[in-house]
Amino acid sequence: MLTAAVSRFALFRSGARVARAAAAIACALAIGLLPAVGAASDAPIAESDPIVLDGLLDDWQGVPVAHLDPSRDGRDDADSHDFGILQLAHDDHHLLLRVTLAQPVLLQHDNALRLIVDADDDPTTGTPLRGLGAELVWQFGLRRGLVHFGGETHGIEHEAIGLVTAPTTDDVTFEIALARDAEPVPGRRLFTGPAVRVALIDGTAGDALPNAGGVGHRFDGPARPSPAPIALDRAHPDARRLVSYNVNGRLQQAERRAAFGRVLRALQPDVLMIQELRRFDAAEAVGYLRGLGVLDHVRPSARDQRVWHYARSGEEGNLVVSTTPIRWSLALGGSAAFLLDGRAADEPPLLLIVLSAPCCDRDAERQVEYDRIAAFLRDVRGDGARDDDGAVRRVDAGTPVMVMGDANLVGDRRQRATLLDGAIADAARFGPSAGPDAGASLIDAVPRHTHRPLASTWHGSDFSPGRLDYIAYGASRLALDGAYVLDTAHLPDDVRDAHALEPGDTAIASDHLPLVADVRPRPPTR
Repeated sequence: MLTAAVSRFALFRSGARVARAAAAIACALAIGLLPAVGAASDAPIAESDPIVLDGLLDDWQGVPVAHLDPSRDGRDDADSHDFGILQLAHDDHHLLLRVTLAQPVLLQHDNALRLIVDADDDPTTGTPLRGLGAELVWQFGLRRGLVHFGGETHGIEHEAIGLVTAPTTDDVTFEIALARDAEPVPGRRLFTGPAVRVALIDGTAGDALPNAGGVGHRFDGPARPSPAPIALDRAHPDARRLVSYNVNGRLQQAERRAAFGRVLRALQPDVLMIQELRRFDAAEAVGYLRGLGVLDHVRPSARDQRVWHYARSGEEGNLVVSTTPIRWSLALGGSAAFLLDGRAADEPPLLLIVLSAPCCDRDAERQVEYDRIAAFLRDVRGDGARDDDGAVRRVDAGTPVMVMGDANLVGDRRQRATLLDGAIADAARFGPSAGPDAGASLIDAVPRHTHRPLASTWHGSDFSPGRLDYIAYGASRLALDGAYVLDTAHLPDDVRDAHALEPGDTAIASDHLPLVADVRPRPPTR
């Protein structure tokens, strides 16, 4: 009920609709459909799943609403942002926030939203601000912050406080995590006591949540449970393992060679997808991987493990290396499609879309690429899709489809709907929308880290970590046995030792983390 009510609030974005949405939530609070609102979120937490920083909402069920901000109580102009609901929670590693706004915003770009944290719930420490003693002031739109300790002020970036936010697209609801063990200044912990107090403000004259002071949360209250660890080995012995890795042009760099080798040997892919190969040609890259020992493992389910097949396609240099033959490939802008044989004579081929969508502020180009992919998935099951040489590519209507790679969904959230639902934006150019799984939508697997409640797949500089890489699949003919994101920094020592990994391997290898999916064909339903 909480998710539904908050979602309804998020849909009302201006004028009287915002007021009606807030009134509806207030009514739901009054009749007990939502947890009670209080000055501190120290009410009992219902037993439920861990909160995973993935931009989804269901795992916040049972978390009390810490504050419901009045509607339209700030500056009323086109550039202002109106806060709605704040929820607060914590687990063993993070302080967790979930906040709604009345209108969509890109959290990490071009806004004046600020997070104020009184990290010890003491107004006499930090810097005086809005009745709080603020140890941290984070400016989301600038992606920079300030910490205040002992009369000194230090500028910081996201790494200093372990900041993670989701989603990376524009939206009206965001999850925010801060590391509880953060030391923004060497030797100075951010969180030092059992309680904190937080506030959110829009610039200096806009809306504030709350209107004065802060909203409290206690670390000595119930913590959200840690997620169950995900084993690195195959979820099912017969599963076909697909591994996607954006190497960002770094595969051949000598200082990263050993780390790449350890990571890819540990994952033992049956199908390896590498994005942003850059100057490597396909044969050279495969030879390099052989030299790393990545292609040495033997899988009894492969037709002939001694033979690896490969193809390269797409403007960004997407390489697919497979234990089964690759019938054809087709460039889709930076992304590309590949048709892989099944592992046995009676196993259908696999239609694989490797994503390498335009990055950053190239929103219009990215939408064009997703429209092109959606049109391809519609046409390839019908009259056929043509490649640049005029060859027509077709697959049977029941061919399983898998999408993996660097989605770069960092702007307009409608692009996710194009990817998953086939909702084409430019129908005049690309034709009508169609579900990419033979008329149905793809399933977003939303893989998480094996040992942390995080779904981030990119951890570069300037922007805080985000989920840029996706796994999506057609559930009509494909079963997903397991999926995860590998971050070697957070693996327990015994897991690292068992797989011959080192803590810094994934950070050294690339700014993207590898994605893993274990799949099996699903028989058609009758």
